[in-house]
Amino acid sequence: MKKFIRYLYEYQNGQRVHNVGFAKVEHNDDCEIIQIYGKGFPVAGNQELEVLVFYMMDETPVGISMGKIKSTRPMCGYRLEYTPEDVGGREIFEAIDGIILLNDINGFKKWYAAVWGETNVPVEHMIRREEIL
Repeated sequence: MKKFIRYLYEYQNGQRVHNVGFAKVEHNDDCEIIQIYGKGFPVAGNQELEVLVFYMMDETPVGISMGKIKSTRPMCGYRLEYTPEDVGGREIFEAIDGIILLNDINGFKKWYAAVWGETNVPVEHMIRREEIL
């Protein structure tokens, strides 16, 4: 089993702006568990954050929606557990490169991401997996 922690950043114009929390990851052959801890999210009222795991296809992140975080407070804790079947098979499961949290209010998007590697990922250019199937 692999365990690691990655910082969660807000992204603007393709760049990390500031740290908003972290993700604790536990990965084994059958399951991955991601515990997200963050603060400063715009989730008051009826707003929510969509949670997506992503993998890279060429230079583009491909997102797979895994649910939504709904909260009345800007601080949150969220646990995501998924299997290879949940993301479309073993090959994609092993290729997951991180998580994206997306707040979309009337077309105005705020992006947050934790990336498993140390590279800068263009999260704002993410496409959804269903767009390429």
